[in-house]
Amino acid sequence: MEILKNLDFVQILSIGISGFGFLLILLAFLLISKEQARAGEPRAGILSTIRYFMGINLVSVIVVGIISLPSISKNGSLKQELALTTKELQITQTVNAFDKFIDTVSSANLNQNQTRQVETYVNVLDSIARSYTTDEAPKADSIQTVRNVIAEQLATIKSDTSSLQTRRMAIEKINKANHHLTDFVKSKPTLIKPD
Repeated sequence: MEILKNLDFVQILSIGISGFGFLLILLAFLLISKEQARAGEPRAGILSTIRYFMGINLVSVIVVGIISLPSISKNGSLKQELALTTKELQITQTVNAFDKFIDTVSSANLNQNQTRQVETYVNVLDSIARSYTTDEAPKADSIQTVRNVIAEQLATIKSDTSSLQTRRMAIEKINKANHHLTDFVKSKPTLIKPD
């Protein structure tokens, strides 16, 4: 009976029918061990009852196993759906944060910190695009397209030969490309082609 003191019954039962089956098997084990620890011959009536109890436990475990099979097969698709939702959330948060940042850039010259932020964003978009599977190629291509536009415009901004007007247009193109990506994330179309 020492075993029962250390068990968290609520936690075990929260697992469901499987937890309940485990407790029934444990109780059968305790009944057998208690009968074996008793002095004298085992009582036939008690052994018969324990066998009956164990039979019910075995049937309940088999039924739980059979009933659980469909839900086990669903687990794979649920995990994929959760991973996709997590990825979509990551993209949304990343795109929205950059959107707020790029909207605050008012001058045509990015300072060193702002340039680093844009470079980091380009790298993040690249890693997000690579994380998609081949089934999700349109999404990856769309993100990669925006990433390429932003990287090209960043190179224009960083160039010493670019005029002030060219740099302003580059920042506008970065802003526009990111707005396309924001719309893409919100509406989830299959492909985007920013100007």
